[in-house]
Amino acid sequence: MLIFNCFMIIMEKSYCYCLNLQLQLTLHCLIDATDERMQQKMEEMEERMEQRMLEKFNAQKDAMEQEITVNVVARLQRLNPDLQLDPNMLMFSARASGEVFSTQQAAIQLINRPTACSYNQGGVDQEMEDGGNEDLEGQ
Repeated sequence: MLIFNCFMIIMEKSYCYCLNLQLQLTLHCLIDATDERMQQKMEEMEERMEQRMLEKFNAQKDAMEQEITVNVVARLQRLNPDLQLDPNMLMFSARASGEVFSTQQAAIQLINRPTACSYNQGGVDQEMEDGGNEDLEGQ
């Protein structure tokens, strides 16, 4: 009977040990799966953030290109008040046809519209009239 009791105790301990190992393995699998899902979610979030940042950067870049184009054309028009623009001239800076077209159209309308402003307002415009336009004259 003593041997049987010892055998039962050993079997019970072995069974508990196996259950413990199985539980640990299950926990590790769950943790690994959770870690993998968390990693995937983090990567997706990073991708979305990068995409948003790229979109914002491109929007800022487009706005700056448009502003520069309008400023250059306005300065050229100050040098030659009769200057008229073909809307197709400004299409080169659009990323896709029509993407920036409406903004460019508005800018062209502003530029082509006769203005009543003075051409000698000082600042950058005055600087250009005083000889600060070497780049434009040299081309």
